[in-house]
Amino acid sequence: MKITIAFIILCLTFELSFSQLQIGVTTNKLKYTYGDTINISVIVTNLSSDTMRLVFGSSCQANYYIDDFNFYYHTACLAVLSGIILAPNQSDTSYFEYPRYQSMFAPLSVGQHKVVGEILNYGKSDTLVIEVVSSTVGVKNNLDPPPSFRLEQNYPNPFNPTTSISFGLPFSCRVRLSITNILGETVQTSIDQDFSAGNHIVRINFNGLASGIYFYKIDAGSYHESKKLILLK
Repeated sequence: MKITIAFIILCLTFELSFSQLQIGVTTNKLKYTYGDTINISVIVTNLSSDTMRLVFGSSCQANYYIDDFNFYYHTACLAVLSGIILAPNQSDTSYFEYPRYQSMFAPLSVGQHKVVGEILNYGKSDTLVIEVVSSTVGVKNNLDPPPSFRLEQNYPNPFNPTTSISFGLPFSCRVRLSITNILGETVQTSIDQDFSAGNHIVRINFNGLASGIYFYKIDAGSYHESKKLILLK
């Protein structure tokens, strides 16, 4: 009897603990032009006062749906099978891109779409609605040159070890994208080449750099701008 009662208490404690896991799904924006890549983040947060260890049946910890299609094989996978440990109020984020394989999936159709992110094995999910519009309505066609230079905030941020940076050029010119530390010292020159007029997205790898705050700076013709990013390993 004592063993049975102890087992029941243990199970109730387990359920109560994991009931305080919070799942959130976010995207880098809520309105997309037809053909855009959609960046999806699934965030799990420990809202309890105790440290949690999440254990998964495989190396994969999270996945997502768009409408009713389950992108299970797009799951975010860990390097090890031991799971993740979350301290109180700590979060862990899994990142996805749709379409990940351009040859296998068509762009999302024009209209509203339901994005569902879930943490595997724990029955937790969150839902977000995004909108896809044609290139002539609501969002300017990415193929059209912008009226002026621009530099967007990187995504994701924080990140490890790669992130995407978007910039726009009103005319063709040479672009230099460099990374500096908080002392203003250049630690990496990621791009130094000619680009055509239009909107561009580049993927930057920060392997070899330590965690911390950095700045990315663009030099394009007479245009110079910098923004902050956070590398979190």
